[in-house]
Amino acid sequence: MTETNTEHNQATDLEIKDILIVGSIGKTTNQFVRIRQGKKGDIYIENRYKPMGPHFSYHASGEVHTVSRNQQGRVIHSQLGNGPPIAEFRGEVSLGAWVVYAPDLPIWKQLTPSEDRKTQLVLHFDMPMLSGNLSLTFWLFETAREDLVQSFLQNLGRMDIQVLGYLLVIDTNPCILIVAASV
Repeated sequence: MTETNTEHNQATDLEIKDILIVGSIGKTTNQFVRIRQGKKGDIYIENRYKPMGPHFSYHASGEVHTVSRNQQGRVIHSQLGNGPPIAEFRGEVSLGAWVVYAPDLPIWKQLTPSEDRKTQLVLHFDMPMLSGNLSLTFWLFETAREDLVQSFLQNLGRMDIQVLGYLLVIDTNPCILIVAASV
């Protein structure tokens, strides 16, 4: 196990927020993304491939981290950066974007509610109802700065994309904005 995996697993034991983004095709519901925030403030956005998908993390210390893995679970890309510590976070920052091209492939983890009981919120998409692929973008926003979020959403409305909706999670610090679009 690499050092990155060890840090990642330690944060899992301390999670306080857990949000799943799932999609259904017929009777099968697959997990696409899991978002977690730990008690110390670390935020993880995980693509739910088997065995381990890529993830993005913003740590309480300000360390920014992205990791991609191959289907055998080996790290094929890892990048570190730094931002302000979460306690000093101001403004907004993108946490990345993912497009779900093939929601019915067996690479996705199936939703099993009994195993996902720490989940506090589930965003569910009926995949056949979309006019294209599901695009998900993730942003951090300074807590209690609704003006920043409103400005962002106004600009988003001017873009040439079909926005399905957005979710602003305000009980995290900083706030997490999830934007879903069909592309």
